[in-house]
Amino acid sequence: MEDRNFSAELQGRVSRFKGDLLRAGFSRPLARGMSDVLFALLKCRHVHVTALARALNEKISPKKTWERLRRCLARPGLWRRLLDTHMRLHAAAIRRMRYCVLDVSDVQKPYAVKQEGLAKVRDGSRSRGKTQVIGMGYWWVNAVMSDGNDLLPVHSELFSVTQEAHDHQSENRKLVEAATRLHAVNPAAVMVIDRGGDRETIIEPLFAGGISFIIRGMSSRNLRLHADSTKKTNIAEIARRVHPTAQHILRREGRHGRGKKMVFSVGIRRVYFGDHGLWLVACHRHGGGLSWFLTTVAGSREDVMRTVLEGYGERWRIEEIHRQLKQDFHFERIAVRDYPSLKALGVLVMLAAAFLMQLPASLRQGMMAVSNVLPRKRLSDIPHYVFYMLGEALAKLLAAAGKQPPTPLRLRRRDYWQLKLNLVSAA
Repeated sequence: MEDRNFSAELQGRVSRFKGDLLRAGFSRPLARGMSDVLFALLKCRHVHVTALARALNEKISPKKTWERLRRCLARPGLWRRLLDTHMRLHAAAIRRMRYCVLDVSDVQKPYAVKQEGLAKVRDGSRSRGKTQVIGMGYWWVNAVMSDGNDLLPVHSELFSVTQEAHDHQSENRKLVEAATRLHAVNPAAVMVIDRGGDRETIIEPLFAGGISFIIRGMSSRNLRLHADSTKKTNIAEIARRVHPTAQHILRREGRHGRGKKMVFSVGIRRVYFGDHGLWLVACHRHGGGLSWFLTTVAGSREDVMRTVLEGYGERWRIEEIHRQLKQDFHFERIAVRDYPSLKALGVLVMLAAAFLMQLPASLRQGMMAVSNVLPRKRLSDIPHYVFYMLGEALAKLLAAAGKQPPTPLRLRRRDYWQLKLNLVSAA
């Protein structure tokens, strides 16, 4: 199949996004603007609105295109409408997957001075252990549905405490809100959260909403060992006392296709967080350290231990998505000044990643073959996380084709569903 055939298929998929927005109640100019931004993101893989305007290559000046895109992005509440539409369109895929990985990251803007909402946030890439590095930027809350080979980003929100302080918003409330919205779509989903998720401000709303979770505990947490006891014991000490009753092998595919085998000795016991009973699963990795998890997953002890290891094993996939958005789409270079545009553009970058991950497997292979991004030696060198190569292939195909122009109104077929009768003259 030639390049132009793939380009027509891809442009048709982007055009369907515009139709989805129209059916969701977006105005025609706004739906066209969002479709254009998505197309340009996939084509040039950059978040500067000026770069997006040049990538569209319209017959008007790039400045006029930039002004049109900026007006669309500045609509209040646009980011929420985009998220709601995305979750409604992919509700069936969300229900098929078992685990929802939630994470709070950061976007650092050390040289920005005029962007709205800049505040001090923890720099996750430079902080190590107790050494915390604080920089100027934004918090970034993400959620990814994952189950084996299936992967779908479903939530992305940039937020600033200084801009949303009047609503008493925080990273904890944002995390709980994302979990609640996803639970409404898939009540059987298990929320997977890393260290820090065992705070009372997070666990209590999850219990109240009946949301299943797997949370990696911190060593500073204290729990009760018995329902009728008031004495609290440090969680690390409880985990060290748990006797291993099973051994599990977890295989994790590396970024470049090399598998990684990890062996865990696992034990489980009942503990109590406030008035709530839950399981504490202690895992000792052979050749590594001890880690522990709090979970409300139902089932036998063996099923709970297996689910915890399997679910937390999916957590690394959200880190891959963070890396791809920051490397391939230059997410940390986001430069819009007003706060509504910042949040809307952050969601659209997530939608671009979701577009890549929802392409059929047959189309992926053909795209990578035609665009010459496959490994030169053997196909077994294709990495497990194929979306870096897929993003490059998609950008090459769209750059070669350009944006498909709309059909002029005078050439469109008009059919008003009028009754058509074949009139036969009387003999």
